[in-house]
Amino acid sequence: MEGNNQSNKEDKTIILRPNELPNLKSSHIEGSDPHRDDLKFEAWNDKDSLIMTWLWNSMTLKISRNYMFYSSVHEIRENLVETYSMKKDSTACYDIESKIFNSTQGTLSVTKYYETLNWLWIKLDQYQGLKMCKANSTTYIGLIEMGRIFKFLHA
Repeated sequence: MEGNNQSNKEDKTIILRPNELPNLKSSHIEGSDPHRDDLKFEAWNDKDSLIMTWLWNSMTLKISRNYMFYSSVHEIRENLVETYSMKKDSTACYDIESKIFNSTQGTLSVTKYYETLNWLWIKLDQYQGLKMCKANSTTYIGLIEMGRIFKFLHA
């Protein structure tokens, strides 16, 4: 009987192989799990549990304890995106834009002033994830960069 338990443990340790990761994304993260009556459900559920354990262990304790009772990777991911996503946070965008607007070189070296502005611009870009076609994106990015050059030169 102990041999059976050992072989079961070995089977479970090879469930998550690197070549399986692309498949795990679609079925576990996107929530396309098989129905509970499906013969594949048990194996899928074992993998989902393994991924949930990995997720919990990759979080700080304060964050992970909020996700310990979720029943799937998909549920955890959806809540993480909702809770921690930086997209479309108008308050954060306003704060960053205010810092950019009020930035002056003052006693900073040109390099330090540019680094400060560039860090704020990068941070702002993370909040303003814009989706558009490549031609429009290129044009818009050009306008943004020109405005940033003007701001840098103004101070």
